[in-house]
Order: sequence, then C-alpha cells, then structure tokens
Amino acid sequence: LEFLSLKGCGIGDAGLEALAKSAFEGGKCGLKELVLMSNKVTAVGMLSMLLCEGLSLHTVQLLDNELGDDGVINMAITLSEAATSGQVVCQDLVDIDLGKNRLTETGALHLLIAIRDHPSLFPTLKTLGLGAHPDIKGDSTEWVQCVEALEGRAVPLDVVWQVGMGQGSKEETDRIQRETMAELSHNMPQIP
Repeated sequence: LEFLSLKGCGIGDAGLEALAKSAFEGGKCGLKELVLMSNKVTAVGMLSMLLCEGLSLHTVQLLDNELGDDGVINMAITLSEAATSGQVVCQDLVDIDLGKNRLTETGALHLLIAIRDHPSLFPTLKTLGLGAHPDIKGDSTEWVQCVEALEGRAVPLDVVWQVGMGQGSKEETDRIQRETMAELSHNMPQIP
C-alpha cells in the first residue's frame, strides 16, 4: 500500500499516534502518500508521526486540521531539539500541505526558521503548503529572508502561502496539483 486517504475520518491525535506506532516505526510500511485532511489532528498528533524512526512518507496532506499557532510553535521547538540531538527528521518527505490549520504568520515563521536553521529537518522537502491562512501576509523582512534562505538550501524549498507569491508559486501549485491528480489516479484501485 503506497497511498492512504483518511480524509474526514476524524482520527484525531490518538488515531494518528496509533497509525504512526503500528505502521511507520522501524520502517515497516511502504506508504508514500498520506491524506489526513479534516481529521482534527493537532500538533501533538503531527509530532507523533514526524518523529517516527523509519517514516518514509513522500507526501502528507494535513489540510483543514487543528495545528494552530501555539501547536506549530511547540512543534518547531521540539523538531529543533530533535535535530540538535542529531536526529534526521522526515528524511524522505517531499511535499507537505499544512493549509487551513488556523496559523498566523508568527506560527508559520517559527516552523520556517526551524527548518532553515536545522538542515536535518525535512532535508528533501521541496514544497511546504501554508495556504488558506489569511493572516499570513509574507511581507515582513524576517519572512522574506527566511523564505529566500529556504529557496537556496541544498534541496530548494518552495513555501507556498498564497497564489502568486513565493518562488513560482502559481506554476508550482499547478505542477503539484497535476502530479497529485496523476498519482491519485495511478494509485486508485481499478474496479472491474
């Protein structure tokens, strides 16, 4: 199984923690894409998944959950501590969508700074989606400098927070949507 959609299942943190322990720990699972849209997941559940050793996900869609600013700030601190202790976090993750999770620029910036300051956090991440957050304007000096630094890392990271903003966001968003749709149709079970 490479693709799993739990969209709208309401698994919450406890369900995600159980999934992380049973499927991801120790690299037991070949799952590459996980859709967790609309599941009431908070940063606690998200961390339980991200910190699993052996996690080999390439794409995580966490659109419309309940991470919140405080949760993302605490998540950024915990991930920074893990990186400082030498842990590589999510070494295979390429795309993550955290859109519509009640974030402001403050919470999002904490996460961006953690990723910028710790190369072992999401080292292969190419796209970080932060859309549907009207309080993220992306125009502060600190935001712009952080995004520019992430675009210049070994694996350039495109931070997409609004269409028409960020490095080629419109084109990048279109590309991701096309690739996601192609992947979804490829992974859909065929009904005879």
